[in-house]
Amino acid sequence: MAHTPSHDDYVDKIRRLAEHIKTHPDEARAGVAKLSAAAQQPAGDILKIFVSDKDPQTKFAEIQKIKAGLSAPVRAEIDQHKQDLAHKVGILTLEEILERLEKLADHIRAHPDEARAKVATLSPAAQKPFGDIVKIFVSDKTPKEKFEETRKIRETLPSDVSSRRDQRRQGGARQEDRNRPAPPSLERHN
Repeated sequence: MAHTPSHDDYVDKIRRLAEHIKTHPDEARAGVAKLSAAAQQPAGDILKIFVSDKDPQTKFAEIQKIKAGLSAPVRAEIDQHKQDLAHKVGILTLEEILERLEKLADHIRAHPDEARAKVATLSPAAQKPFGDIVKIFVSDKTPKEKFEETRKIRETLPSDVSSRRDQRRQGGARQEDRNRPAPPSLERHN
């Protein structure tokens, strides 16, 4: 499956964060030392996994296993520390991404004509699959279900449709789209 430019950018930021931690271990240890005594050991273990050369799925599974064995307060403390680190390098956490996507879905639900008008500007070959994606996006399905269903549609897109989509995401969008301010619900929180 080809990844979108935004996905590739996100993965690159994660990779650079891991490289930064590898090249500045004292800084990472100092950050962990600021945590409570109960959170320091598991946070250190998570960092070791994060900077390891293991594949991302293995890292994720091992980190989830560690977090599953923690008390709720320790897990919350480690998650807050992770969020603070992510924000320092300009990365949104999964929870923040899902929150923003839900706000966008709410906006589309409240303004369906606007969404239909946007889809209508696409090529005839792109209108049906992207209309279906919008319907899935605003449904009551779980984020995982939405991702899986939209992924299946994206994988079946003709190459000319998916390449135009990727070009728009890379900045090939019309000038008026670039100049339009984002809806207030999508502005970045600092």
